[in-house]
Amino acid sequence: MSNRKPFGTYTIPLVLLALCAISYGVLVPWLGWYWDDWPSIWFLRVMGAAGFTDVFTIDRPTLGYLFWLTTAILGESLLAWQVFGFISRWLSCLAFWWFLNQIWQNKPEPVAWASILFTIYPGFYQQYIPITYSHMYLILALVLFSLGMIVKGLKSQAKFWLYYTISFLSALYSTFTLEYFFGLELIRPVIIWISLKETYTKFSEKLKKVIQLCLPFWGMITVFLYWRFFIHPTPRGHVQFQTDTIPNIFNEIRMLVTTALQDIFQSSVLAWVQTFNLSKLYKFGLAPTLAYGLLVLAVSISVIYFLYKYHQKVPSEILSHQKFYREAIFLGVIAIFTAGWPFWMTKLPIELDFPWDRFTLAFMAGVSLLFTGIIGLLPVHRTLKICLLGVLVGAAVGTHFRTANDYRREWNSEKDFFWQIAWRAPQIKPGTALLISELPFEYSTDNSLTAPLNMMYAPHNTTTTMSYLLVSIESRLDTFLTSLEKGIEINQLYRSFTFRGSTSQAIVLYYTPPGCVKFLDPSLDARLPQKPKYLAEAMRLSDLNLIDPNPLNPVEMDISIFGEEPEPNWCYYYEKADLARQTGDWQTTTDLGEKAFALNTRLYETNAPELLPFIEANAHLGKWENAIKYSQKAYALSFRMNRILCETWKRIATQTPSTTHQNNAVQQMMAEFKCQ
Repeated sequence: MSNRKPFGTYTIPLVLLALCAISYGVLVPWLGWYWDDWPSIWFLRVMGAAGFTDVFTIDRPTLGYLFWLTTAILGESLLAWQVFGFISRWLSCLAFWWFLNQIWQNKPEPVAWASILFTIYPGFYQQYIPITYSHMYLILALVLFSLGMIVKGLKSQAKFWLYYTISFLSALYSTFTLEYFFGLELIRPVIIWISLKETYTKFSEKLKKVIQLCLPFWGMITVFLYWRFFIHPTPRGHVQFQTDTIPNIFNEIRMLVTTALQDIFQSSVLAWVQTFNLSKLYKFGLAPTLAYGLLVLAVSISVIYFLYKYHQKVPSEILSHQKFYREAIFLGVIAIFTAGWPFWMTKLPIELDFPWDRFTLAFMAGVSLLFTGIIGLLPVHRTLKICLLGVLVGAAVGTHFRTANDYRREWNSEKDFFWQIAWRAPQIKPGTALLISELPFEYSTDNSLTAPLNMMYAPHNTTTTMSYLLVSIESRLDTFLTSLEKGIEINQLYRSFTFRGSTSQAIVLYYTPPGCVKFLDPSLDARLPQKPKYLAEAMRLSDLNLIDPNPLNPVEMDISIFGEEPEPNWCYYYEKADLARQTGDWQTTTDLGEKAFALNTRLYETNAPELLPFIEANAHLGKWENAIKYSQKAYALSFRMNRILCETWKRIATQTPSTTHQNNAVQQMMAEFKCQ
């Protein structure tokens, strides 16, 4: 017998923790709030931690108690949540490693392989939304813990009923708390079967034992399905099958099989293939690209070195893993096929894009086992297998770094968005809906961004009535936004919160970064060039009189939520100048313009209409050379500006005193822009 000893008991858990930190923690200090985390922070602020029991009443009542616990501990600390995000992922990885060790106690090396692949699974891109997904990881850890506990019970007769009871209670809570991992419960009979391979030799005896052990769990599943379908149906998805005729039955089956195969391919093969897609690196810039390359190289080499040394430490008598690899493939395939049923039955799409990649979480375990088995059975030397694993891990870590950088960029854009709104609108009348076309965020929706809007303008509201609502026109038209006519009621329910308003009390926004946020005025901006879809129709609803330019209680920007106020930049001066233009304060508008142009940033070149307030203000002050100069700049930036420039100069002609200089300037501009 060999005297070689594996690394210590804590080696693999520490390696998994290091991989989580490297994969998901490198950019943590520069990440922010996204998607459903925005409402979570708002709910916490308005209702307190205990309020989550009400928030989740409509779909996941038991999940609220878990939120109650975590939010009471972590509060509103962004850094704490981002760190907890990868810590909770590590806990699920630890649970997966422990679960596999219960089944294959004498196979530490391939179990380590599978656990590493599980840790850096590259098909899920929402890691950086930590409040939402840290709880999902905890539930996933509980699911895996439950599966491991029943195996542990089978191998410990003295404490079987203790472990069996713990396994059942864990499954009970996880199943009724989050439906994502319900399909994994279906692999329990397979796990028990594998675990009983040395206890029972007769097929019939083993089958009988499996059924006996699974009956309570099947009963629990039956109760859950009855509860979900008839007592507490979820608003997230319903079983949708047309089975009224034979052709419909076969058509539904065909569609189901096609969808399942496509989803399995995406969540397994394509998820890994995309780690080698470097097409988005052009957005990075030189420094992040170099950091990405060094990170991939360093991780690949480190993983290869560790796995090679780990292989050398494994006792020689347990180095044969062929049976494990076959069992891993078998269990992995079963886990993949069972994982998707909660989504296939409700026709929820599984994609490798936000927000639908969240469903790939259920496939992580099966995919990791499948790929471990396939790599293990490759007819090549073990060293080459280890090198392949190292390359895969390095590429996946690089993918997570690229994704984190996308989130970092979006956080900066989100902060800019809300600071610009605060500069432009010191206070907005409660009950106002802000309509926006083509919301430029990938990881946040109008529903989620309604939360920070209310934190800004109604910071002391402790009721469940939303004072403000952000509405994406494309997403909500023909739903609760039934029309773009005035006088249409807007009633929106968001969990425990409600908004009641009308299209008669609305402001329309336009935001295309790096351009500034523009509050549209139908009397000034009707000829705005290159407007997004629906914007021209929606613009007539925009009422800037809902903005109080000199409020007693101006908007409050909590720096713990929105970060420190940026140094005055082009958009700062533009927003302040546009507000001054709204009140007819032409001197302040031109003063702000002079400061803006002194920056020499030329950011207005990305959005020529941002020159309009300065054109109009200089004209009103008789500074005709400046008005002409800014008009010519705007037209040079975009020839499509001619129509709105014509409208601006027609307005200038009627609103400024008629003088020789005024007449000459107006005639010159009307001629240059070919105004009718």
